[in-house]
Amino acid sequence: GVRIDRVAVLDFGTFVRLVDAVGGIEIDVPRPIVDTQYPTPDYGVTTISFEPGVQQMTGEQALIYARTRHADDDFGRAERQQQVIQAIAARLVNPATWSRLPAVLEVLRTSVVTDIQPADYPALWSMVQAVGTGNVQTATLADAATPWITPAGAWVLLPDWAAIEATMNRLLGNGR
Repeated sequence: GVRIDRVAVLDFGTFVRLVDAVGGIEIDVPRPIVDTQYPTPDYGVTTISFEPGVQQMTGEQALIYARTRHADDDFGRAERQQQVIQAIAARLVNPATWSRLPAVLEVLRTSVVTDIQPADYPALWSMVQAVGTGNVQTATLADAATPWITPAGAWVLLPDWAAIEATMNRLLGNGR
């Protein structure tokens, strides 16, 4: 029963243009990443790598960073995607970047399919500010699930409900 109020859909090209429109993003890569099976547009693969440390990324680099998953797993990819979203939001709320807002709005206007209405913009901007200033907590549940292969051969994750509850309590400030 999760109700989704609004959606925004963008493709990889739009993502690249959006990151480039904000002037690129700064990402602190926490550990070395080497993916020898990163997919190419022609359905092949290539090797990509990122060294640890703070890096300025273009839209194309940010897309690769957010999509790669063979160097670790889906949880690592989810963490990188959260990092990229926070970095984009940080650029948007930085007054030094506001001169780029017309280009950002043009990318959004021409390339994003959404049902977000103008009346929703103030609330959306408040969310962007919270994310961009680091006033938001994120988590993945990598430690709250155990990999298991079903009798039919499907790879699934079995939830560790106690670990999930502990993570939710930490995020929501319940401290239990």
